[in-house]
Amino acid sequence: MLELERWGLVRLVPKKGAIVTSVTMKDRHDLLAVRTMFETGAVQSALASSELERLAVDLRYLLGEQRQAYEAGDLLRFAAVDFSFHARIIGSGNNEVVNELLATMGPRLARLTYRAVLDHPEILPSLLAEHERLIERAECRDALGFGRLVKDHIWDSHSAIPVKS
Repeated sequence: MLELERWGLVRLVPKKGAIVTSVTMKDRHDLLAVRTMFETGAVQSALASSELERLAVDLRYLLGEQRQAYEAGDLLRFAAVDFSFHARIIGSGNNEVVNELLATMGPRLARLTYRAVLDHPEILPSLLAEHERLIERAECRDALGFGRLVKDHIWDSHSAIPVKS
């Protein structure tokens, strides 16, 4: 329970137990802003270290896994692979501090991903298409184009999701 509280997923109340936290509009905005910074910064670092080619290979594999989940109608698997896809982008920057922060914030970011996928399965084909375009930008070593696409992808995929204010 303490780990769930540290991740911001529950709030422990003395003598009452745990309460699952809700995602406010501000929480979502803040988390997506951090995720955008992590991913765009990682791609800039990956370009400098020739990591983009390895990133593209790994992302292509994950996209294949995500397509299989989509075709099987397995929304939970789709969301899990989506989170892995974006975590791999963040990891491509080889920034240990960012990796530590991702380990701490990952469950909160994953909750946003799961919610988007489960509540809005109609967006899944566009997510797959956007992932394909991101991979193409990585294969072309276009960090600037990748950064623009990933920013739009993150914000657009979460913009239609209602949250409690």
